[in-house]
Amino acid sequence: EETRGSFGHFRELRWPGNSAEDGSAHYPQEPHRIARAQWLRKIHLDQSFTEGRRANYRYCFPLGKFENFQFPAGLKFDFIIMHYVLEHLPSQKSVFKKLRTIIADEGKILISIPNFDSWERRIFGRYWQGYDVPRHFYSFSRDTLKRYAEEAGFSIANVHYSFVPNDWIWGILRFFKENNFPLLAAFFQPKNILLLGIFLPLSLASYIFKKSSRVAYIIKKIK
Repeated sequence: EETRGSFGHFRELRWPGNSAEDGSAHYPQEPHRIARAQWLRKIHLDQSFTEGRRANYRYCFPLGKFENFQFPAGLKFDFIIMHYVLEHLPSQKSVFKKLRTIIADEGKILISIPNFDSWERRIFGRYWQGYDVPRHFYSFSRDTLKRYAEEAGFSIANVHYSFVPNDWIWGILRFFKENNFPLLAAFFQPKNILLLGIFLPLSLASYIFKKSSRVAYIIKKIK
């Protein structure tokens, strides 16, 4: 749902074209828009995922690591989705270098990542959902993301901060789980409607002040 919100915010992304997605999401993002694309490749690490989806979708689901994946010579994408992917990859410079070679001159890249500058990270510390060690290799502030992008010849075209309250709940849940409070951990679940309502005002405030735990960037080539 958050990805749908991000797409709704970035209205300039609504065009048919050659598209790619790299990530661990369990379905192609925005299928009603991606279906307009001339071609979609979704690179995935999980073989069971790719085998199951090849039969269900009219898309290409190659298996592999983005940094090492060999795209057909000359193939350029108009739109690339990296939805909570970047923090899982060990070599950021390699990732941005590859993005530079496969994005069209007028293309755009959507990068969703946890926000190191968030209020949740400052409050919860090591219990912050965005750390998620050992699954995440990196945490990004806006300045860090901007530096990697500019070194590879990209600029930030747009930024969208999330107002989804899940990470407030996740931070408390992780605290209770790691400190052996199973009953309280069972209550603090991200799908708890009562808790979502309680933490929504905090999430809206963090959205307004650009301190949300989740952030999406649109980057494009510097001409």
